[in-house]
Amino acid sequence: MYYSNPRIEIFELLKTTYPEINDTNLRILEIGCGAGVFRKHFNNVEYWGIEPNSDQAEKARKIGVNVIGGTFEEVSNIIPDNYFNIVVLNDVLEHMHDHDLFLRQIVHKGKKEFTIIGSVPNVRFITVLIKYVFLGDWAYKEMGVLDRTHLRFFTKKSLKATLIKSSYELIELKGINKIPFSIRKIRGSILRVIAILFGSDCKFMQFAFIVKYIGNR
Repeated sequence: MYYSNPRIEIFELLKTTYPEINDTNLRILEIGCGAGVFRKHFNNVEYWGIEPNSDQAEKARKIGVNVIGGTFEEVSNIIPDNYFNIVVLNDVLEHMHDHDLFLRQIVHKGKKEFTIIGSVPNVRFITVLIKYVFLGDWAYKEMGVLDRTHLRFFTKKSLKATLIKSSYELIELKGINKIPFSIRKIRGSILRVIAILFGSDCKFMQFAFIVKYIGNR
């Protein structure tokens, strides 16, 4: 599912702030591109990807992604500098050993006015809070907020602080993938109480963001 998720909500968010999204002169780099399905949202752009899983990288190549195999740390020296208009980070920062270093390094790959769009899981998601605060449980899973491969955890507040600290200007920061309606309907009263206690941000499984770099290169 992770490798083949089209992430429609991220593309829709990008379109609202980047209306020229299918300009033939645009160059896009997706970190952790998986099977390349996010590339299908774009028509005439030059699309690059970085992917450590060789099987998924091959799938991405077959649909027109210029894939470099490996992690960003392993291949950054062969990625052109001052080249990309947009960098895509769909649920990637939480997998990095040093996301602060990455946010400083990726600057050199983007053009002067480049944009980063991406998302991170919300560790304050209500189901995580219930299990941790009320049940004393912190169990890693095969996927989701507590995916066992996650090396970092973010809240809305910590994500915002991380991006600002690295000299990025926030264009958009919003919750996505809200609690399913079926759960809200069945457990409405309990969820409303928890939302009041902990804040509205706990309703969202992820946060999406769009930023521009405003620091000195």
